[in-house]
Amino acid sequence: MIHQPSAESGGCMAGRASFSASSIRSSAQFSDHGLPHPRWESATLSGMVSDAVTRVRLHVAPCTQIIPFWHIDTPAGTAAEIRLRAAPEAGAGFSPWVSLARWSSAEPGVSTTLPDQHVHGLRTDADTVTVETTELGGSARVIDLEVRAVPVAEVPVAEANPAAASGAETITVHWIDALTGPAAPPRSEITASAPGGRDIDHRLPAISQHACGTLEGYAQADSWCSPTALTMVMEWLTGTRAGADIAGTDVADRPANEDAPARVQPAILGVWDTEFAGAGNWAFNVAWANTCGFDARLDALASLREAEELLAAGEVLIASVTFTTEQLPEAGYPTNGHLLIISGVTAEGDVRVHDPGRAIADGVRTVYPREAFEKAWLSAEGSGGLVYRIRNR
Repeated sequence: MIHQPSAESGGCMAGRASFSASSIRSSAQFSDHGLPHPRWESATLSGMVSDAVTRVRLHVAPCTQIIPFWHIDTPAGTAAEIRLRAAPEAGAGFSPWVSLARWSSAEPGVSTTLPDQHVHGLRTDADTVTVETTELGGSARVIDLEVRAVPVAEVPVAEANPAAASGAETITVHWIDALTGPAAPPRSEITASAPGGRDIDHRLPAISQHACGTLEGYAQADSWCSPTALTMVMEWLTGTRAGADIAGTDVADRPANEDAPARVQPAILGVWDTEFAGAGNWAFNVAWANTCGFDARLDALASLREAEELLAAGEVLIASVTFTTEQLPEAGYPTNGHLLIISGVTAEGDVRVHDPGRAIADGVRTVYPREAFEKAWLSAEGSGGLVYRIRNR
């Protein structure tokens, strides 16, 4: 779930749902590099969808929170509507359907979540569905995901079996998946994982979200952490800056914040959630990265030790964290929800980050203490270890 940042927040999201899952069941492009078997399940729907309804059923480990995410391409004038229902076990009665989101890969200002829905057994908060276990009859074990092509102007449907939408053009569903899990433990129960003893330092271009200019109708810079982090990662992966051809140069060594508005604002427009009026929607961020030609997924890790394995294999991770100035004084600001990049570890085990929330670009590349960072990231007050994993396709 996503909320507006507080006035003093240096981040972009508040109090998010939490996941204690360890690792996504990955495609060939997303090797788990020896991580433990996931404590949750996922499934994939792929194929072509036109103006009809297409559905997939997921059988998952018992869960109380669900975040669908996807790679769907849409033409101008048509959006993909994502709907969901759940049941406590096979053969049991399902909840009513909820329409979670409308996604457009082609038009800024069209994508939107449909928050604050409450049907029997399910409650939505932007990108996250929470299972009301008393109403549903237990944790969810069966999830139906549905994709429907709709004209962008159509009002979201509520009926159980919507008719084919008139006027919708063909959309391409490359895949749709869901991150599921139980609630994460509180900060007080998080202890630092043992470091792996490796010194890993992936150097990305440095951009402060506060240097990204103004964009009328798209909030303020303090809510742009996620698209700023996305831009840094995608430029690092391609070796080019957004909108410029600088192949053959090291983007990490070019002047920090150079042309930051032109580089980051396309991402702000691409991930914008109209109803929420923010850029921190987890599903929209990975969907937009997929539209840009990358392979992007949501994942949830159990510790920094697991992150170290992915870092050693050449990945960087965009992580969702929450902290006060007392809990992480090295950051220099408090946040009730923020995205930053885990870009390495020191030999002693502390965390190298590229933090777009820092006020100046010279502070974007920095190091945070391991235990404080894990509490900010892995706890229920944080995000339960949620990350974006983005790789070249």
